[in-house]
Order: sequence, then C-alpha cells, then structure tokens
Amino acid sequence: MNRLSSLLISASLMFPAISFCQQSPSVIPSGTSRAKAESQLSKGYTTPSGWTIREGDKLRLGRGTMPDKSFAFIYQRSTKNEHAPSSMAGKSVRIRALKAFGKKKTGYTIIAKVDVGRIVNYWVEIDNAIHDGEILPPAELSAADNASMTNEAGKKKMIK
Repeated sequence: MNRLSSLLISASLMFPAISFCQQSPSVIPSGTSRAKAESQLSKGYTTPSGWTIREGDKLRLGRGTMPDKSFAFIYQRSTKNEHAPSSMAGKSVRIRALKAFGKKKTGYTIIAKVDVGRIVNYWVEIDNAIHDGEILPPAELSAADNASMTNEAGKKKMIK
C-alpha cells in the first residue's frame, strides 16, 4: 500500500511538468512592436489549444453568446456595437487577414478579418471566440481535446 501511495504522489507531481512541455502558442507578448507582431502573424497564429490559423483558412461559426444570440466576439471593425447577427450561426467564413490589435505596452489581441459575404468585413477575436464556442475548431482538434479532458478526469479519479 505504501508503494502505491508513493507512486500516485510522484505521478501527480509529474502531471504539471508534462503540461508545460506542450507546444507554446504564438502569443505576442507585451513590449513587442506592432511591426514585429504583424510579421509574426504572416506565418499564421497558433492558438493555445494547438490549432494553427492562417490567411485564407475557413472558420466554422458556432452560436452567438449574447442574450439575443448575436456574436459577442465577431463584430464590424468600425464599432464594437455592430455584432454579427444570429443568422450567421453554422456558416463558414474565410480569413482575409490576421491582425495584432492593441498596444505595445499592454499587449495584443489577435484579430481575424473575415469575409462574411457582405459589403463589410467582420473582425473576430480568435481566442475569445474559440473559448466561448463562437468559432468551432476542426473535428480532429476537438476530438483530441475531448480525449485529453476524458484522460485528465480519469487520472483525477485514480488519484482520489
């Protein structure tokens, strides 16, 4: 019994170290100049979940998260008050450009300028939209995320 408990303790101490070994996302840290941030995005943007997004890729929209089912993180550039309507749920949009929006001092939010088939383009706050389900990741990536969450839940059960 003593050997089993020491094995569980050592395994639980290793899990945080394993999570830090993953591929780091293309996060643009504060203090980076706008020109350097834009040049980093020319190769694409890798989200914290490991999904690499590039210009020309298609994004599949999920459901809007606002009370009226419009999209909180997909809006017209001119004003954040003009959110994408709920009728866009389930549609695909093409990325025209990736932009780093923000300031050198406070850091950047990665924005995808997308073509939605209208006169104006919309801006998508990539990380926030993915987190809230307004953008759906590719099936193979979401299956891997579900498998990793299932494995983590099983490991936590074993430790208890």
